[in-house]
Amino acid sequence: MIFACTDPSCRYMAEGESGEYPVCPKCGGLMLNVPEEKLTGEQWADLGVFWSRQEEEDTGGRSLYCFQKATEAGNACGMTNLAIYQENGWGLEKDLSTAAWLYEQAAELGYVPAFYQLGRCFQYGLGKDRDPEEAFHCYLTAAEVGFDRAQMKVGFCFETGFGTEKDEEQEFFWYQSAALQHFAPGETEVGRCYEFGKGVAADPELAASWYKKAAEQGYPDGECCYGVCLEQGVGVEKDPKEAVLWYQKAALHGHATGMNNLGACYERGNGVEKDEQAALMWYERAAERGSSYGCRNAARFYQDGKGAPKDEKKTAEYLEKCAMLGDSDAMVWIGRLYELGKGVERDGGKALEFYEAAAERGDALGMRVMGMIYRDGRSVRKNLAKARYWFEKAAKKGDVFSDVTVAFCCLTGIAEKPDPERAVSILKNRARSKYVGKDGEYAMYLLGYCYEKGLAVEKDWKKALKLYRKGAENQSEEALYRLALYYSEEAEEKDETKAAEYCRRVCPDFSLSPSVQFPEEELSERVERLLDKIKKTMKEEDVSNGLDKV
Repeated sequence: MIFACTDPSCRYMAEGESGEYPVCPKCGGLMLNVPEEKLTGEQWADLGVFWSRQEEEDTGGRSLYCFQKATEAGNACGMTNLAIYQENGWGLEKDLSTAAWLYEQAAELGYVPAFYQLGRCFQYGLGKDRDPEEAFHCYLTAAEVGFDRAQMKVGFCFETGFGTEKDEEQEFFWYQSAALQHFAPGETEVGRCYEFGKGVAADPELAASWYKKAAEQGYPDGECCYGVCLEQGVGVEKDPKEAVLWYQKAALHGHATGMNNLGACYERGNGVEKDEQAALMWYERAAERGSSYGCRNAARFYQDGKGAPKDEKKTAEYLEKCAMLGDSDAMVWIGRLYELGKGVERDGGKALEFYEAAAERGDALGMRVMGMIYRDGRSVRKNLAKARYWFEKAAKKGDVFSDVTVAFCCLTGIAEKPDPERAVSILKNRARSKYVGKDGEYAMYLLGYCYEKGLAVEKDWKKALKLYRKGAENQSEEALYRLALYYSEEAEEKDETKAAEYCRRVCPDFSLSPSVQFPEEELSERVERLLDKIKKTMKEEDVSNGLDKV
C-alpha cells in the first residue's frame, strides 16, 4: 500500500503493509493511503526517493519504476532522478545521451538540481560536447538560487578559470555561500581560502575554525586539513597527538592524504610511537587510494629497506604508479630505473618516454635529463641542438646546471653562434647568487675564464683569480687547475710549490716537484701537458669538452 503525508509542506511518501504508516515518520502528521492510479507526478517522484533510500529492499527496481512514472507525468524531479539512473546504468542500459536529454528537459521546467547535473554534462562531456562556458552558465543558474553543490562548482570555476575568468574574490564568495549553508565541502574550501589568503586576507585562526566545522561533520577532507593545522600549529596550538586522531578519522573514511599523513606521523614518531611498519602500511593504503605521495613514500621505504626488506621490484612498481598519477619527479626517477634496469627490465626507450613526459609537464629536472640524453646520445642519436634546446628550457625554470651549460654553449658556439655577452650575463647572475655547489662552482670558474681571456669583458687577472679562488674553496677541479697553471706559468712571481699543491688537490698522487722546470712552449701546449697528468683521476673523460663536463 502507498501512503502519503497529509501535510503539503512535508510531502513524505512511503509504501508498506496496511496500517504500517499511521503517522508520518518525518513530521508526525497523518498518513493516508493513496491508490497508485491517483498518484501525481510529484508523488511518484517522492515515492521514488523513498525507495531509493531503501537500498536493500529496492531489489525489484521499485525506485526506478517510480521515477519512470513521474517522468511520464512530466515531473522534473522524476526526470532528473531517472537521468541519474540512465547515466550510471542502474536498472537499465547506460545511455549518456538520453541522460543529458532528460537533464535538459528538467532544466527547461526550472528544476534547479537539473541545471547542476546538466552543468556536469557540459563539463565532462557526458552525452554533450564538452563546453566549459555552458557548464559555468548552468552551475551559476543553480548557484544563484542557493543550490550548495552548484555554488561549489561556481567557486571551482572562478578558482581555475574554467568557463570564466579567474577571480579569487568570486571564488571565496561562492565557497562561502555553500559554507554558510553548513555544506562541509564549502567549509573546507573557505578554510583553504583563509589559510592561503585567496580572495580574502589570510587568517590562520579562521582557517582552522572552518576546517574544524567540516571535520566535525565527518567530512574526510576537513578532518585531514584540521589534522594538518593541529600538527603544524596553523591557527591553533600544536597538538601532534590530536592531529593523529583526526588523520585516523580521515584515513578510516578512505581519505588518501589522511592515510599518507598518518604514515608520516608513524615514520617520524610525531604524536604517536615511531613504527616504520605501520608507516609503510599507511603509505601503501594511500597509494592504493591513488595518492601520489603515498606511492612515492612507499617506493622510498622499499628502496631504503624501511618497514620491510629492500625490494627493487616494489620500488619500481610504486614509482611507476606514482608517475602514472602525474608526478613528474617520479617520472624522472622511474625513467632512471628503466635506464639502469633496477627493479624492471632495462629499457632505454621506456626510460626516454618517462623523461620526456616529465619534461613536457614543465619539470626542470626532466628537461635537464633530456638535454643530457641528447648530449650523450643515450637511447637517441647524439644531437647537440636538441640538447641545447632542453638545457635552455630547464634554465628558464631556474635549473642551475642547465643555466651554466647554456652559458658554456654561448661561449663556445654549440648549436648556435657564439654569444659571449649573454654567457657573461648568465655567469654574473650565477656568481652573485647564494647558491654554492658543483654547478655554482663551475659558473665561477667560467666567469673567471672570461676575465682571464677577455671574453665580453675587459681582461682582468685579479678578478679572474678572485673567482678561481672562490671556486677552489669549494673544490672546483677546473678552478684548482687554472690556479695551478697561473702559479706555474702566469704569475709575476712564479710559485711552483703552490702550483703543485693546487694540482694535488685535484689529483693526490700528482708528482710535480718545485725543481721541475716547465718547458718554454706555447700556452696551449703547456696546458695540455699539465692536463695530461691531472685528468687521469678526473671523473670526466674529456675535461676540455665543457658541455660534457657540465
